[in-house]
Amino acid sequence: MLNERTYLVKTESGEEIGPLDQDALVRLTHSGKITVEARIRSVLVPRWEKAVDLPILKPLLLEQQAKRVMAENVSWWTRIKNRAAFRSEDSVALGSLVKVRAESFDRAPIISRIIAAAIDLFIVFLGCLLLTGGCYLGLKRGLLNIDNSGYLLLFLCCLWVNFYYVFMIGVMTQTIGQRFWGIFLVRTNALKFYTGRAFLYMIFMLPFGLLTPLHVWLMPSKRSWQETLTGTRMVRLKLADSSKIR
Repeated sequence: MLNERTYLVKTESGEEIGPLDQDALVRLTHSGKITVEARIRSVLVPRWEKAVDLPILKPLLLEQQAKRVMAENVSWWTRIKNRAAFRSEDSVALGSLVKVRAESFDRAPIISRIIAAAIDLFIVFLGCLLLTGGCYLGLKRGLLNIDNSGYLLLFLCCLWVNFYYVFMIGVMTQTIGQRFWGIFLVRTNALKFYTGRAFLYMIFMLPFGLLTPLHVWLMPSKRSWQETLTGTRMVRLKLADSSKIR
């Protein structure tokens, strides 16, 4: 973005400060004078940019925004509207808190996990039902026979289940059920979440998924076996009013 060493800052209130060097920018960010709503530009370039786009300020401003969001008191009605509109990621919209700030989030409530899992299972069931209907039509029209239709249906259902969980968790961060209930999976070491780990999580979830409530209640770590075996943790994302997050 900006490579020059002196900058002008336009604060959230519209006050213009500067010229400032990088050390001064960091000090003002720590003090709260520069926020995620602030704009910044080089003294040599007459174009304002987002302060959060400056590499030396980005981690500081993301942490500042995370603390602000976690401290928000969100009304019950706002929470319902955000979830209904699938806006549960608003509080991390500024970038990658899911990947690098796992410690910022509380443990996901067990009731949210159960309901989210039920929603996901319903979606998976609907997909398998559609695939069954497709195979049945192929059988009725002579495109398939009794011998190969069953194998094809099994293959397609396995492919669908793998795609849903691995793609949604590994690429989209959350399944639909998790997103609706504001929970998601993070690595305990805060490193990036790759699809391979999502696949392993799904594999371990098949035998241990139904035991998740028991594991969470009884295990000292309060994590399910699939989380423990994959080095992950299911956490809650606190919802915030999207009009307050830019």
